[in-house]
Amino acid sequence: MEAHGIIAYGYDLGGGGGTLLLRETQESSENPYGELRTPWYDGTVDLDDEPGDTPNRPDVFEALIGALYAAIPGAPDGAWGSDQEKAVRGYFGVWLVDHGDCSNDYAKILAAYDESVEYGSTCVLELGTLQDRAVAQDWDGKLAAVLRRLGITPVAERPGWLLASQERP
Repeated sequence: MEAHGIIAYGYDLGGGGGTLLLRETQESSENPYGELRTPWYDGTVDLDDEPGDTPNRPDVFEALIGALYAAIPGAPDGAWGSDQEKAVRGYFGVWLVDHGDCSNDYAKILAAYDESVEYGSTCVLELGTLQDRAVAQDWDGKLAAVLRRLGITPVAERPGWLLASQERP
C-alpha cells in the first residue's frame, strides 16, 4: 500500500463506507435512518437484497455525476464513468476527488481545485496565488451552483482548503 497527499478546495462529502457529510443525511424525525433522498438519488435499501448481493443501482457519487451530466445542454447519451466526469468538470468547473482508504470505497471531496503529491514527494503551494485564483475563477460560486442544482447541503458551512490522503494498493 502507498499513500499520497491531497490538498483540495471545496467540501468533504464523506462517504467511502462511512456517513455522507450532508445535512440531508442527518437522522431526524422525518428521516430516522439518515438516508439520502433527492430527485436524482433514492438511497433506500432494497430489503430483498441478500448480504453480498450487488444492488442494481448506482452509488451516490455515480448518481451525482450522472445528474450533473444530464444537466449539460447537448450532452450525448450513452456516456458513462470518466467520460461523464470529464464533461461535468469542463462544464461546471467542479469535480470529485477521492480520498481515504483503498480497502473501502473512497470518500469524496466536491472540489474546484486539487493538487496531489506522491509518497516521498513535496509540492510548493503559492497560497496567495491560489487564493487569488479562487476569487478570480469564482470557485465558491461554482461549488454553490452545483450544490443548488443537486439540492444538497454539505455539513460544512462554507468551502475550504482540505488536506487529505489517499491510500492505493
